[in-house]
Amino acid sequence: MAPSFSEGHALMYDELNLKSGNKVLEVGVGTGISLKHYPANVIVDAIDASEPMLKEAQENIEEGVGADIRLQCMDAHHLEFDNDSFDCSIIAHAIAVVADPDMVLKEMIRVTKPKGRIVIVNHYKEHPGILERIWNPIRKRLGLGRQIDLFQIIENNGLELLKSKNVNRISSKLLVCKIP
Repeated sequence: MAPSFSEGHALMYDELNLKSGNKVLEVGVGTGISLKHYPANVIVDAIDASEPMLKEAQENIEEGVGADIRLQCMDAHHLEFDNDSFDCSIIAHAIAVVADPDMVLKEMIRVTKPKGRIVIVNHYKEHPGILERIWNPIRKRLGLGRQIDLFQIIENNGLELLKSKNVNRISSKLLVCKIP
């Protein structure tokens, strides 16, 4: 599946306008296939709840990345960081697989500085049809996540939506949000 995600991964970092010394939180880093896209001289705390995924991410880091990456096993529902710790935060292809997407986004907002950006990349269908609604519980059981209303979650959490763009071959959306 990794090649299907690559466009969204490459584009999400461009939307952050990262500068040397910026601190970034990446939630749900998985195998770390996206880490190569970070520019040099940024500091990234990349978290995932899966130790095996983090081991693969470590291997990808050892193959060479420019940023200072710190991998940590952590539950995204309860981030172990102080308020306003990061200049920006990212979650790619993970918001639909967590137990409570709204709580994860609230935690990301808490640890991201005011006026900071949050980038979300995830599969999305604006008007899911009957087949998508039937497939949704099966997707969840298979660990593929479920269809969620990304725009509603963003609105519920008071974020300003700066950009919405279709990416990837699998109907993913790249959503760039700003914390007021």
